[in-house]
Amino acid sequence: MSRPWLWMAPAALLATGLLGSAPVRAADQGPTGRGQEIVTGAAGPGLGHLDRAVLAVMRHKGIPGATLAIAKDGKLVLARGYGLANRRTGQPVRPTSLFNLASCSKPITAAVLKPRGARADPRLNDISVRQLLHHAGGFSRDGARKDGPEPLKRFVRRGLRRPLAYDPGERTQYSNFGFLVLRLVVAEVAGEAYEKYTVDKVLCPMGITDMMLDPLARGYVRGEVRRYRLGGGKMFPGGRGPIRGGGGSWLASSVDAVRFLCALDGSRGKPALSQQSVKQMLSRLPTARPHQDGSYNGLGWDVVKPRDGGFLYHKNGGVPGIATYLEHRPDGVNWALFFNASPGADSAEKAGAWRRPIQEAIEKTEQWPDVDLFRKYRRSR
Repeated sequence: MSRPWLWMAPAALLATGLLGSAPVRAADQGPTGRGQEIVTGAAGPGLGHLDRAVLAVMRHKGIPGATLAIAKDGKLVLARGYGLANRRTGQPVRPTSLFNLASCSKPITAAVLKPRGARADPRLNDISVRQLLHHAGGFSRDGARKDGPEPLKRFVRRGLRRPLAYDPGERTQYSNFGFLVLRLVVAEVAGEAYEKYTVDKVLCPMGITDMMLDPLARGYVRGEVRRYRLGGGKMFPGGRGPIRGGGGSWLASSVDAVRFLCALDGSRGKPALSQQSVKQMLSRLPTARPHQDGSYNGLGWDVVKPRDGGFLYHKNGGVPGIATYLEHRPDGVNWALFFNASPGADSAEKAGAWRRPIQEAIEKTEQWPDVDLFRKYRRSR
């Protein structure tokens, strides 16, 4: 891999010009069941309880479709689609179906950007890449939005004119806007578009060829699941967002999301990142205090928690009609769980409650089958 990640100076100096219950077997399985009971894909023996856990959550909450992929020690042991990708056509969710990753896109940006360290100088011109990756750049959550989409550079330029909410590095405060700034940093230093650089230099060497940025204005892309609001079955339109021209979240299958996790931890061979880079990704911002349970946010990860033998780290995401989750466990289990529904802004329930029974079923799994399904699930555009 040539220049698999970028070593950065402060971000503002680089962003030039911006300030102006189913059968389980290891072979391929066609759709079984009807509606929410449809199961596609494959799994090694002894994992039927995971299918049952997902289907139970979908029935209880009325979720149209979901996908779950799990790797143990670098081997894909389960690759499943559940329910419907499109209610109108009856198309089932498959392990290769594309989901909008929403904020689960952030670890991908973090894998591209590996800073040497953070600078503690105050205010805009001294914000470092590491501070942005830790959500500690001083920016608000979403920047200065306006009616209608606009090009990414213009959107960021307007946001940079606003006063910072706090001194950079003072604390962590979740910021989607900060990660949009990072995309422009990648493009400026790499000398090419963020998506092209990330695909060519980071994802393809990981064996991932089907991830893409959501083109937004084009609506749904081929192979992408439809997004639904829970209750009433309202379908959200594809694409849409504040950024025009391919500035949305990444689209990916659960299988490729797990490929990404395995490439980070090196469980499928040579790690995609150096030991020093992984250490940085899982480190705590020096100026930020850990939570009471000892966890903290890493570079692109909501939670990093040191445990005996390694780290637990995970990320969740959501846009209207989508709920996503990625997790690495220190026992060698990497998994991705996506739903094509969201609770809605008026709901007190969060999508985290949906994944909890599935998370518990994974944690209680004592034996994992010795199969590897990665070669079976490679989607072609």
